[in-house]
Amino acid sequence: MMEPLIFLMLGLVGLWLGSQLAVGGFENVARHFGISHLFIGLTVVAIGTSLPEIAVSVIGAIDILMGAEISAVSGIVIGNKIGSYINQVTIIMGIVGLVGLMSITKRTLKREGTMLILSIILFSLVSLDLKITPLEGVVVTLAYLLYFIYLVKQEAPSKSTSKAEEGKPKMHLFKDFLMILIGMGILLYVAEVVVRNSVQLAELWSVPLRLRVC
Repeated sequence: MMEPLIFLMLGLVGLWLGSQLAVGGFENVARHFGISHLFIGLTVVAIGTSLPEIAVSVIGAIDILMGAEISAVSGIVIGNKIGSYINQVTIIMGIVGLVGLMSITKRTLKREGTMLILSIILFSLVSLDLKITPLEGVVVTLAYLLYFIYLVKQEAPSKSTSKAEEGKPKMHLFKDFLMILIGMGILLYVAEVVVRNSVQLAELWSVPLRLRVC
């Protein structure tokens, strides 16, 4: 019983390490090209800090394609994403608010808050039939790509503005790209470890993995 738990804990540490390397590399590259801090936060950091969940979800989907039990893996993948979102908008924001004061502009709150609500509604709509199909996957992916393009047009600053604000830092692009590759490699490997041992541990503890259809 201890072996799956140990490998699960090691896998979680690996997810953290891999995401740290990948996010650091992505952020350095983004700063090199003079991208604004808000844009970095909304894209590079937002995606980068979600890399562990993305890796677990992708590996889970691959496991299903390889013949794994759909209900068990789906429970891990969907629970991972929904649980991550709930934690981010509750406990994480709460802890940050307790530690220090944060501020946000009305423009940013209106734009990003609207997108946040729309994304929740979109997820609810595609989940009404208790399954997410490939077509629905394409729809939600296109929705994010459209949002990303909109952000690029709104937030990507001019070169002169970027240099005036902070200048171009000394870069080691080879090192940064190497960090990204190593981080992504670690994530893909340990995501499989996390998914496999989570399922094994749940079975040992008699935790139901099947998604109930009500």
